[in-house]
Amino acid sequence: MQKELVAVCADLGVTLITYSPLALGLLTGKYGEGGVKAPTAIRSLAFRKAAPKCGPLLRELERVGEECGGLTQGQVALAWCVAKGTVPIPGAKTAAQVEQNFGALGADLTASQCAALERAAEESGARVQQNIFQTE
Repeated sequence: MQKELVAVCADLGVTLITYSPLALGLLTGKYGEGGVKAPTAIRSLAFRKAAPKCGPLLRELERVGEECGGLTQGQVALAWCVAKGTVPIPGAKTAAQVEQNFGALGADLTASQCAALERAAEESGARVQQNIFQTE
């Protein structure tokens, strides 16, 4: 999420909707070592570029989740979006994923946790192109 966009929306009283807040599933940790095989076909293009860079952010999501009583990486990612004043709209293919996403409700991240996540995101430098036709 671009910081400038968030600031402008806040100034205008506009609620920002976070599209694909789990970065096509990358921020759930499910594609890590021993996890689910990465997507194939068109979606694999986004993963090949971003997945190798996500380590610092995934580790921080996991650390914050442990601090918050056992939240998953995906739940922390969604709570982080909410903490930034946005409304995340995560996708889900299964009922279990919907339940997992609902687990983020009520999670309150501290300012220091959000700052640590921001630093880890900046350190990773990973960007996931959500739409193959979108430009940066």
